[in-house]
Amino acid sequence: MLFPLLGITKNPETSKYIIVLKYAQYGNLRDNLRQISGWKWEKRLFVLFHIVSGLVGIYQSGIVHKDLHGGNILLYGVLEGYHVALVSDLGLAAPIHSEKNELYGVIPYTAPEMLLRGKYYRCSKSADIYSLAIIMWEIASGEPAFGNAPHNTDLCLGIVSGSRPYINNSTPRCYASLMKKWWDLDPLQRPTANELKKIIGDWLRNSNDEFLQADKKLQEHLDSTPQTISKCQLNPEAFYTSRLLNPLSLGNLNKDGCQIKKSRNLTFINENSDQNNACYQDGCNYMGRAQTM
Repeated sequence: MLFPLLGITKNPETSKYIIVLKYAQYGNLRDNLRQISGWKWEKRLFVLFHIVSGLVGIYQSGIVHKDLHGGNILLYGVLEGYHVALVSDLGLAAPIHSEKNELYGVIPYTAPEMLLRGKYYRCSKSADIYSLAIIMWEIASGEPAFGNAPHNTDLCLGIVSGSRPYINNSTPRCYASLMKKWWDLDPLQRPTANELKKIIGDWLRNSNDEFLQADKKLQEHLDSTPQTISKCQLNPEAFYTSRLLNPLSLGNLNKDGCQIKKSRNLTFINENSDQNNACYQDGCNYMGRAQTM
C-alpha cells in the first residue's frame, strides 16, 4: 500500500513546496526492526505483503520507486492486531523507462547492477525487487543490513561481487529461498512484484509448518534469554539516509562500468569475533569475507 497524500503547502519564507502526509504514529520500519524480530511470522508476513502490494500499485502507475529502504516504509496503524505498512517517499521515483543519470540511494539496498553500471543502467523494477530483498532480510533478522560495515567503496565492491547479508539458521527455509531469488546477482532472475505478492499471500492464507516451527523456536529463545533482544552496534560509517552515489568514481570499473579489477579481498569481520567467515550473533549481521571477481 502507498502512504496517502493529504495535500501540499508552501513555505512562505523559502517558497519551497511541502508535501502533507498522514502521521505515521509507529514510525518507520527501520526504527521498529528489533521489535519486529520478536513478532510471530504471520505478523511479519502481513507487513511484507503490504510493502509488496505498494510496489505493485507503483508499477501500475508506470513508475519505479528507485530508493526503497527501511526508512521510507512507514507503519501507519494496526488492523486487527496487525501493523499496516505503507510505502512512502516517492521523491526519486521515475518512469519505468527513464534513463536519468544520477543515482541516489542507500548502499545496502542498491542493486548490484546499479552500482556496477551507474548512469549507464536505466531504472528497473528488478532494482526495486533487490531493495525489497534486503528489507525482507531485515524483517527476518531485526537488524539493518550491513550495519557492522562502513558504507563505502569496499561494500559496493562486495555487493557487486555477490556478498549478501548472512542468513540466520532460524530463518524459515522457504523464506530464505525466496529472499535469495529476490537478491540474485542477475536482475533477470528476480521474481516480479506480482509473483511475490501471490507467494506471500499464499503463505498468509495457508498454514506453513516452517513458519510455525520458527515461531516455536523463537518463543523458546525469548523465554530463556529475553535480555538478548537488544540493538546491535552500528558502524559509525554506516549511513541509512539516501545520498548521491557515483559508481564510476569507484576506480575499479572500466569506461562501460562492466568489469571489476581482480585486486584485493574485501573483509568485514566482527571485531569481537575470531571467525574469518560470515557470522551471526545475537541477531547482529556481519558480512564475511568477499572476494572480488
